[in-house]
Amino acid sequence: MLTKLKNKYFAENGFLKSTQNNRTQQLKKQIFFSFIIKGLNTFINLLIVPLSLNYLDVETYGVWLTISSIILWFNFFDIGLGNGLRNKITENLAINNINRTQQYISTAYFALSIISFFIFLIFVITNEFLDWNSLLNVSENLEINSLIVLLFFLFSLRFVFQLINSVLRALQQPAIPDFILMLGNLFSLVTILLLQYTPERNIFKLGVALSLPPVILLGLSNLFLYWKKYDYLKPNLKGINKSVIKDLLNIGIKFFLIQIAALIIYSSSNVVINTLIGSHEVTVYNIAYKYFNLITMIISIIFAPFWSAFTDAYTKNDIVWIKKMLKKMVNIWYISIITIIIMIFVSDFSYKIWIGTKVSVPKNLTILMGIFVITYNWNFIFVSFINGVGKVKLQLYSSMFIILLNIPLAIIFIKFGFKSEGVVISNIILQLIGSIWAPIQVYKIINKKDNGIWSA
Repeated sequence: MLTKLKNKYFAENGFLKSTQNNRTQQLKKQIFFSFIIKGLNTFINLLIVPLSLNYLDVETYGVWLTISSIILWFNFFDIGLGNGLRNKITENLAINNINRTQQYISTAYFALSIISFFIFLIFVITNEFLDWNSLLNVSENLEINSLIVLLFFLFSLRFVFQLINSVLRALQQPAIPDFILMLGNLFSLVTILLLQYTPERNIFKLGVALSLPPVILLGLSNLFLYWKKYDYLKPNLKGINKSVIKDLLNIGIKFFLIQIAALIIYSSSNVVINTLIGSHEVTVYNIAYKYFNLITMIISIIFAPFWSAFTDAYTKNDIVWIKKMLKKMVNIWYISIITIIIMIFVSDFSYKIWIGTKVSVPKNLTILMGIFVITYNWNFIFVSFINGVGKVKLQLYSSMFIILLNIPLAIIFIKFGFKSEGVVISNIILQLIGSIWAPIQVYKIINKKDNGIWSA
């Protein structure tokens, strides 16, 4: 039976052919499909923004963005199991161990279900003592408590369902999670369009429209994929193995702490701006952020599949292929810089076409956001490889240092009158730290010169 499962996996993924050639072809195929799918998803998201602004006012929409950012924080409480699972699946498939792979998947689902239950239970208990209107500096006329309870319940479900994304990316099939997300957002768009014709408009209905469809799609995707396409990896109670939890947590905890740092750097921006300046400025900041998200999305489509491909290549000691791919990624980064410069020059016209004159985005904010995306994409190249090989301790230490600096630095810049630009300046400065050490570590690893912290 095990031999049959192995043959099914390797036949589906082409590993019976030349490994290096297939890896490259698989990347090209996934990047191509992801471009189409994420292009549609970006178009859908671009439509959702003005429709949401039209459904609510600028201030209330800013409140929604802040609330959704807070819920996103809890997404990181999987203690890194998702990313740890991704690496372990790819490593075990590289050495043809299907049985061990299924144990990792089953155990990860079981562990996350337990974590999700207790997180929701703790939230329900503590929520009785929280005044969200005061915490978020929101008018008492805006009832948001019931919305937050619903969002947290949906988050608890999504917390477990989204493990399928880690499995698919480990199988070097990132286009499928992208397709699931696109469908969820499409249903959200249709729901928001229908809401435009309802007499009563409130933030609760918008929250349901944007949050419920993606969770339903993820749940259905788990059922379909495990019982049809990937039945040989289907999680089950017999596959739960306590001994693999240590392996998952060993690297998972490191990924978890790194994710917490990323959370503080990016997701806390909305809260800092909302608290110190106001919800209107949150909207302005997010318009600029979403404008350049087009470039971030394209780079993500191209670079994201390399994580698991690097894991596979490094496990098989295919250093020649790794060097070749890193060089191509850097060349793509150069092209992205030219594109960002053009986007800055035409930004005023683009904003007007996209959202009209309802929100005005300062030129300085646009320029700074462009610089931020340039540094972010540079780091993406090297972190993709570092995460793939699992040598993330230096990244972890760097992240802990950034945690200590990010919010205080952002507050200082805002106090000096930079408004939301201050948050972006802070993010750029902290991004530059990784821009220095990450390329050095990658060079050391691929040239077998990594010792000590560089190899941990």
